[in-house]
Amino acid sequence: MRKYIKTFTFFIASMIILSSCIKNDFKEPEKTVYNPGITETTTINELKNLYTGQLTLLDTNVIIKGTVIANDKTGNYYKAIVLQDSTGGIEISLGAYELHNLYHIGDLVYVKCQGLYLGEYGEVVQLGAYYEGSVGRIAEPLIKEHLFKSDGGIPIKPKPVTFPLNLSYLNQLVVLNDVQFSLNSIGLTYGDADLQEDRDIPVENCGGTSVNLRTGGYADFARDTIAPGHGSLIAVLTSYKGTFQLKLRDPKEISFNDARCGAVFEETFEGNLGAFNQYSVVGDNQKWEYSSNYDCALMSGYASGSKANEDWLISPAINLSEYSD
Repeated sequence: MRKYIKTFTFFIASMIILSSCIKNDFKEPEKTVYNPGITETTTINELKNLYTGQLTLLDTNVIIKGTVIANDKTGNYYKAIVLQDSTGGIEISLGAYELHNLYHIGDLVYVKCQGLYLGEYGEVVQLGAYYEGSVGRIAEPLIKEHLFKSDGGIPIKPKPVTFPLNLSYLNQLVVLNDVQFSLNSIGLTYGDADLQEDRDIPVENCGGTSVNLRTGGYADFARDTIAPGHGSLIAVLTSYKGTFQLKLRDPKEISFNDARCGAVFEETFEGNLGAFNQYSVVGDNQKWEYSSNYDCALMSGYASGSKANEDWLISPAINLSEYSD
């Protein structure tokens, strides 16, 4: 019993001593200042022009400067950031996770390119390191030897673009106005999170011209339902083997608040009756079917003379909640 009282007394005394050391005045942490003390020697567009058509080692003192327009925060980019300056943009492959904690959207970054490589992925020039004869990721320990943050960065405003799209805007932040997702995409999700597969979602104007929005199954928003309606969309313009694509940074950059335009229902009949069902009442040998000759759904009541027929081609239910008038 005596031993317990001594221990308790010591605990009380310790609390008194510790509480007497606490000060009420707190000093705010100092703001980190980034000043790498280097100057760019070339623009991003000039850097890409150094690519020879095959894996290209940058063996001279080449330095670019750009603003971060995309990172891995939402998972639609993986181990990469995209830099943009007034002349163009380029994706940089980096062998590290959680890059968004260091390279935020709007950060100004200098890149010492000497010792790095230019190569292609999907026929688009990228900056990175040597990996088995092609361009790969810069190893994590080497990233800070090549990339340097600087003060003065501000987020870049997206460039308004229209169809037809232009190669000069590759790897740049763009905004498409008066667009919507294709009707057949409404109700789906942005990606296949279960199979972790990418998904191409057509983004179209009222005239039917479209470009695919490319979303990865690993993206944080892969399970989100595709936005209905009509409006504007901000994304990074990319390309894969000559075909334009859009890479979404965040679904919050989709503003589809207006009523949709164009058709209220679409079916392309690509090799079959699609979402339609055929039902024959009279005329067993004459039914609705897909016609490869005319690329449509077709039914003919003529068979060696006039025959009685009643045949229905029935569409699925059509959702008109996004339309007016």
